[in-house]
Amino acid sequence: EGGEFDDCPPEHRREVAETIHELDCRDPGDLGGFGDLRAWLAQFQRVGGFSREASLKLCEVMTRCLVAPRDAHAQPSRQELQQAFVRMRGLQQTVHALLLRLSEPSVVAACARLLCAAVEGAPFSAELVALQGSDLRLLLRAIERHATSSREVAEVGCSLICHLSSLTPFPTADPVPPRTKAHRDSQKMIAATGAVDLVVSILAASVREVQLLSDKVEQMEAQQLKEAGIAKENALAPAVVGKKKEDNLRQDLQKKQESIQRVKNNVEARQAWKTLAELEVESARIQGSAMQALILLATNNPETARMVGSALATERAASTFEPAAEPASEGLRGSARSGTTAEEEPRDETSETLQALGQACAALVDVLRGRAARDRPELGAQACRLVALVAEHHMLLARQVVDDGRRRHVTMEAKFRMDLKAGRGPDAAAASFAPLRRCVAALATALRLHPDNMPLTTAAIGALYELRRTAFVALAGPGAGVGGGEVVPEPDALQAWRELLTESVEKGELSRACRELRDALYSTEVAEQRLHSYNLGPDDLRGDGVYLTPRCKAAAEAAKGKAAELSADVVALEWREGEPKRRERRAEEKAKERERRLAEEREALIAQGLDPDAVAAGERPGSEGGSSRASRSGLGGSSRSSTPSAASAASGGRGGSKQKAKGKQKGKGKGKGKGKGKEEEEREEPPPLGGLWSRALAFDDPDADDIERVWRKPLENALSRSFSVPAVPARAKKSTVPGKRPIVPPQIEYDSLDKLMTMEFLETEPGRLRARICVQPQDVCHQTAFGMKLKELSDDAVAARVLTSSLTKDLKRTGFMMPKYGMQVRVRKGTLQEGAA
Repeated sequence: EGGEFDDCPPEHRREVAETIHELDCRDPGDLGGFGDLRAWLAQFQRVGGFSREASLKLCEVMTRCLVAPRDAHAQPSRQELQQAFVRMRGLQQTVHALLLRLSEPSVVAACARLLCAAVEGAPFSAELVALQGSDLRLLLRAIERHATSSREVAEVGCSLICHLSSLTPFPTADPVPPRTKAHRDSQKMIAATGAVDLVVSILAASVREVQLLSDKVEQMEAQQLKEAGIAKENALAPAVVGKKKEDNLRQDLQKKQESIQRVKNNVEARQAWKTLAELEVESARIQGSAMQALILLATNNPETARMVGSALATERAASTFEPAAEPASEGLRGSARSGTTAEEEPRDETSETLQALGQACAALVDVLRGRAARDRPELGAQACRLVALVAEHHMLLARQVVDDGRRRHVTMEAKFRMDLKAGRGPDAAAASFAPLRRCVAALATALRLHPDNMPLTTAAIGALYELRRTAFVALAGPGAGVGGGEVVPEPDALQAWRELLTESVEKGELSRACRELRDALYSTEVAEQRLHSYNLGPDDLRGDGVYLTPRCKAAAEAAKGKAAELSADVVALEWREGEPKRRERRAEEKAKERERRLAEEREALIAQGLDPDAVAAGERPGSEGGSSRASRSGLGGSSRSSTPSAASAASGGRGGSKQKAKGKQKGKGKGKGKGKGKEEEEREEPPPLGGLWSRALAFDDPDADDIERVWRKPLENALSRSFSVPAVPARAKKSTVPGKRPIVPPQIEYDSLDKLMTMEFLETEPGRLRARICVQPQDVCHQTAFGMKLKELSDDAVAARVLTSSLTKDLKRTGFMMPKYGMQVRVRKGTLQEGAA
């Protein structure tokens, strides 16, 4: 009495008990055949409505019979048993028993699991089940009744739809293997019976449930942290002792009660976190099954893809993921609902297409931002694939709209015999991209959280690329032909997309994705070569490399080019106004140069025995700042004027005065000549060909005449100034033989350019010229001076100040056009074997 037979009528309890006992005593190794399956179906039809326990036992034993693996030559085979189950009216009897136990979620889940085993990997059985329209509709309605209250029913219902839509995964090199005709027909039938709406509602309910509990737990944690902070402040505050004993006892009692309440809150918080963790695990399975069902329903089937897009657009999972402030998108949505004029906001088919796409992707964005997908990249990959499928469907719709508009445009031009141009407002493209902001940001976040997961990376890159293509097709003008090939994007649409993508990408996710895909493909090629050479299997591989399956490898190869194109969009926007952060870098270089000069002056003052702080204090107003500044400038230029001053001191007072006078006259003449040179440059005649630029310089050919004509003379002039030495006669050597004259070495022509250096152009390409310059010292002193100068020019700042300015002046004076982004000269020391500098 009671127990597991409490729902069974008294007159049938013996029969039900015997049936359950017979099933429990059956050998676990005996899977059963055609006769056993027929007997179980008969018992299921008779006692299934009498007892819940009997229904569960019969569903369990029939599921094990249909789904258990069998030998290749065993009779009957698994496919034969599945077809026999359907032909023995197994679907009708299962639905009948389910309707009798419709209020019990466990029976509904067991019956749905039995049907999953009947159609798993069997296209013929799936088609036969789908042909039973009324029974299948009743089954879906029963699943829908308990989908929100029972997670087991929701997961099994999504799995059933997956098996009705496609085969189970099997090894193949095709990223999207073709479907059988039975599965394609089954897709249409189950979609027509409301399977798409059922799966989308299950997905939305699961995401909403996890988010609500997560918000509740986070609020509890924030409240506890706040209370803990208050308690810490009270503990650090000075204790207040009352005069009366009753007041002190009351305070102690209050502290104990607060401590007990904190412990209770901690217990509740731990229990809430535990509940959230368990719910997160179950919800992840449900969301994975639901998204897999939607992917299988929408792949390679435009009709079901349209249903999936419509269902996602009408079902918004949760509104708690909305950003705190999105004035642009919210303003656009509000104005679109209220209706505005064309001057306030452009409203056309293209912007409505992108708005519909944003609404369809909203539920998938909630999945990507949800807690379940945060540390489960497989969920993110499924959501990205769904985004790509929905975007591809909207792109086909946009192509139809644009093609129809183009035909109307041509017809109106022929009718009115005039060129008609459809205009668009200046902010129309940016306004049209507003609904896609959350979707693009969610995809970029997925790339940032899981950069080394190849399935997620390929899926996210594919989704971003499909969004890009869809937007460009939707915003194409009437004159753009988009019927089949790639459309050339409008300039404003391309600029708006680049701004949106750059705003969403924070830490170089796209460039990192390119590197990860390239490394994964390389390691896969290495692994395949080793598998082929050593006759191994994929499971025999050991190490830290990435091995991609054939399907994932094909998807990664396709995603590699897409990622490069998306990364190029970000780079193009960053370099739109020249090199990024060049002003900040130049300011930083100037600051470093200023600090270096101050440090050198400080060291010079310390070397002279002066106090740098006292000298710096002398520059304050009211002190002798002029003399101090003069002494500092003299110290700063002491290294450059050391040689002339030593020579003048050795020549005597009178000669020294003449030399100083000459130096002053030379300085004046140089200043006048400089001003005169500027006037001559202004009055200089224009270059040949009437002042027009003749052609661009040759590249990829270092021996071209253009390179020799343009670069050789300016480079020689700049370097000859840097490496020139004064004509100091060689010192005579004293002879070791007594009475013999000293040995005078031959005079060296230091100023001869061909003996000073040789120049050879090694490599030239757009934006880069590489040359080898070999200096030829004539003696040890000469070599030492060249080494010191080369070490100085190896500093990029010194080279920019000395060589770059000289080259720029020579090229401008000759009449050549300067590069758009300027010029930079870098000097590196070569090896001794090459003799390069």
